[in-house]
Amino acid sequence: DGMKMGKSLGNVLEPNALIDSYGSDAVRYYFLKTLEFGKDGDFNETRFVDLINADLANSLGNLMNRSLNLLKKNCQSTFTIGADEIEHDHQLRILTQECVELSRNAYLRMDFSEACSCLMKIVYEANAEIDRIAPWTLLKSEETRKEAEKCLVCVLEAARIVSTGLSPIVPELNRRVYAALGFDDAIVSNLEWKRDLKWGFIKKSQQFPVPKPIFPRFDTKT
Repeated sequence: DGMKMGKSLGNVLEPNALIDSYGSDAVRYYFLKTLEFGKDGDFNETRFVDLINADLANSLGNLMNRSLNLLKKNCQSTFTIGADEIEHDHQLRILTQECVELSRNAYLRMDFSEACSCLMKIVYEANAEIDRIAPWTLLKSEETRKEAEKCLVCVLEAARIVSTGLSPIVPELNRRVYAALGFDDAIVSNLEWKRDLKWGFIKKSQQFPVPKPIFPRFDTKT
C-alpha cells in the first residue's frame, strides 16, 4: 500500500499465509508479473486479487471453459480438424509464434513481467477471435460447422501454448490446462520449450474430458 514493511508497523507480509489463501501459482504470477525482478515493489491485496482474476481466471480460464463446453455440447468433445491443419498465415497462429519468441527473449533477460505480458497478449487475441467468429452460432449449421471447429482448435492450441510458456511460473495451472485438453502428466513432465511451444500439438480426433474450471476466481477479502 505504498508503505515500507516493518515489524514495528505491523504490516509485514506473510508469504505462507498468502500461499495458503491463494495458492503458489497465483503468488508467483503476481509478483513476477508486476514487480521488477530483484527490486523492491508495492503489494496490495485488492490489486493482487484483481490481477489474478483478470489474467488467470477470466482471460485464460474462461477461454478454456467456454471453448471446451462448446465442444462437449456440439462436437462430442472432439475435433475433425487438428491445429497442424490451420493455415500458416492465420492471424492467431502468427501472433502466437511471434509472442512466444518475444517471451523467450524476455525469460533470457530475466524480465519475467515482460514474458508474462507477451504470453497474455495471445490470450487476449484468442478471446477476441472467439468473440468475433462466434462459433456457438456457426455450430448450429452443418455448412459453417467446420469454420466453428477451426476457431475452437485455434483458441485451444493458443491457450495450450500460453500455458506451456507460463509453466515455469504457474506449473500447476499448466498441468490443469493439459489435463483439460486430454493429455496426461507424463506429457507435462517432459515438456520442452523448443518442441512444445510450436503450433500443432492438438491433433484431429483428440478426445477431451468433461470440462471443469481450470483456475478459481477469488473474492477480495474484507
